[in-house]
Amino acid sequence: MMAAEGQHAGDMPNLHIPAGGTALIVHAGKDDYKTDPTGDAGGRIACGVVQ
Repeated sequence: MMAAEGQHAGDMPNLHIPAGGTALIVHAGKDDYKTDPTGDAGGRIACGVVQ
């Protein structure tokens, strides 16, 4: 069931992972959607493998 008020603050969209797996990296800041390759989002603060 979806929340009546919509998504919660900070919620990410669903991730669709291919059969080969992928990695997830969390950056310290927000993405500016302009700067390549990381959107000027700051340093990496967490990462993990999604299988």
